[in-house]
Amino acid sequence: MDCLFIPCICGTEPSTVALTPPIYNCPVCQGMQCVQLLRQDEHCCFFFLPFGKCSEGTPHYQCLRCHSTMPASAPMPYPPPGAYPPR
Repeated sequence: MDCLFIPCICGTEPSTVALTPPIYNCPVCQGMQCVQLLRQDEHCCFFFLPFGKCSEGTPHYQCLRCHSTMPASAPMPYPPPGAYPPR
């Protein structure tokens, strides 16, 4: 009797969701308009195809230039949203 083994690949895969456009200045590298509010979500996947959200991550600020991260509770006073025109 022959047996056919079919692997079932299930798991989770992370995805990054941008909550705001990059409008803040970075306090680390002093880059202008390069910090945005991001959230890391987990999606359930079956054979590498996502089919549902498993968990929602906590928001955090991340610089697009130097890749430093700051918690979402950190004050980002410079510049206030809308101080610079969007790119």
